[in-house]
Amino acid sequence: MKLINWAILLIVAFLWQGCSVNKAIQQTEVQEITFGYGGGITQGVTSYVIKSNGIVLQKDKIIRKIPKDELAEIYEDAANLGNSFNYPQNTFSFIKVSKTNGESYYCWGDVTAIPIITLFAKLNSYTK
Repeated sequence: MKLINWAILLIVAFLWQGCSVNKAIQQTEVQEITFGYGGGITQGVTSYVIKSNGIVLQKDKIIRKIPKDELAEIYEDAANLGNSFNYPQNTFSFIKVSKTNGESYYCWGDVTAIPIITLFAKLNSYTK
């Protein structure tokens, strides 16, 4: 009987954890994040999309799935980036945050703001 009680307790705890992570993701109002880099001689652009379900896409190809707890942290960081900016150079990196109430776009050619560079490095780690 005690084993059944422990099993029920673990199931309830697991479900509660999942619900709280989903709620945290929804509260950011972020729907998806597009990020990448480009420029140089070829002027090519490589981009990725992180969907609200954690799927990372390059074009239509699924690269990987981000665990929900990590996704919630990424979406929260993206939601708190602040005002958009556009400072590309010959080569550039970018992040586009699509929210329920609009988009924010961040583009830079060199290190301009530590929070954006930190988030970009985290996002880029999911493409390898």
